[in-house]
Amino acid sequence: MEFGLAIEVEDHALLKDLNYLNFEQSSGDPARVQILYERAITEFPVSRDLWLDYTHYLDKTLKVANVVRDVYSKAVKNCPWVGELWVQYLLSLERAHASERDISTVCFT
Repeated sequence: MEFGLAIEVEDHALLKDLNYLNFEQSSGDPARVQILYERAITEFPVSRDLWLDYTHYLDKTLKVANVVRDVYSKAVKNCPWVGELWVQYLLSLERAHASERDISTVCFT
């Protein structure tokens, strides 16, 4: 498969996943949506847009601090070049009243 065609096919598959996720979000079942996001990030682990969409969804929907923290941790490991993920990760730790040590661990490791 040609490189350009491979990117086009991958972009189309990601777009389909994002459209389906948007549809499922409207149904209001957070557990199902989270499972779909996890499935999508397995297929597209370095997609900036997918990680941002997933973390924004968790921030507004799921208030379980350790789940949100774990997802942000995976996000910044897979997309360390995305500054917005780092900022939102630190803000989520602040919202969860994380210790200074926990926040320092994120910043300096």
